[in-house]
Amino acid sequence: MRVLTGNCSLSLMPSCDAHREEAIGVFCDIEDIPEPTMRNGLPWDWESYADYRDSQQRGGLAVHTAALIGHSTLRIYVMGAEAWERASSEEELRRIVQTMDSAMAAGCFGFSTSFFDTDRHARPVPSRHADPRELEALVDVIARNGAGFVEFIPNQSVEDPRQDLDRMAEILGPRGVPGTWNGLVVSKMAPETCALLASHAEKQRMEGLDLYAQFSPRTLDMMITREQSLVFIMHPRGWNTLMSEDDPAAKRSMLADADWRRVAREEWDSLGMSIFPIKHPEKALFVSVTKPELEPWVGRNLAELAEARGLHPSDALAEWVLENDLNPGVVAVGVANDDIDDVARMLRHPATIVGASDAGAHL
Repeated sequence: MRVLTGNCSLSLMPSCDAHREEAIGVFCDIEDIPEPTMRNGLPWDWESYADYRDSQQRGGLAVHTAALIGHSTLRIYVMGAEAWERASSEEELRRIVQTMDSAMAAGCFGFSTSFFDTDRHARPVPSRHADPRELEALVDVIARNGAGFVEFIPNQSVEDPRQDLDRMAEILGPRGVPGTWNGLVVSKMAPETCALLASHAEKQRMEGLDLYAQFSPRTLDMMITREQSLVFIMHPRGWNTLMSEDDPAAKRSMLADADWRRVAREEWDSLGMSIFPIKHPEKALFVSVTKPELEPWVGRNLAELAEARGLHPSDALAEWVLENDLNPGVVAVGVANDDIDDVARMLRHPATIVGASDAGAHL
């Protein structure tokens, strides 16, 4: 088995004491990992890529691994909290390039970046604040190395989801650096998006660009916890605001507030794309409850609850979370890739490779 780590602009290295909590926070926000697990479950006996590699080798590995450096993690390492706010200065860019150079010399496979992700407070991740010169400088490191590649996440929530594919093609193509991108799924929420992106990816391949779309052979299923969840990343005014609130009393107040419910409901209805299955609430399954009287609902879904109570699905979910002691107890099942024929067709597509398992995330 082979495992590639460090995708989506996030990695465990480089890391330093001064900025480690910042890096842990964004990693856990994006990947739905509890912070204590990340903070206490790892030795953190590394700073550079080479240190990380040596730490892995000391412990022994059961699988073959390759690692990328996450662009957001790299920016935090060099810039600290300001990585969230602006492009790098000339001196910071020099350090970013120097760190990437050292990593490639030590066996790193390249870097990953994201044009899409936000943290639980709806802040664009640090990689999204990099300017073109920073991206070009990082790709130049790989080009000079003569090996390695770039993984990236395009922003599919914009009017034209192809724009980031073209942006990276303009940087990677002239330098002869290969790239791969993830997030290609077949979704009933936006079936036309997959066809548009796959067709564009095939066009780029025919033009000689070394760019490959990752397509996962598994369904996309996501747990929603009381602390955080990526599924509401496209609901900045409603449900993501709730997930960003740490105070339980404030969460309860928000869920009961008529104005918040109205905003959440209107946003729910207006979205063209959402990771949470807003147009298919039957895919939101109740899997755990905190009160005996709610047990009959285990195994049933949000569509049934909304119908039974005569409520909009957003309002029904709000009432459920309140009744269940702020524990959603929900798994969104088959959010994408839920049709086996669609999956088979995309796996055979000339522009795709098998990937994007998201192993270890969103548990």
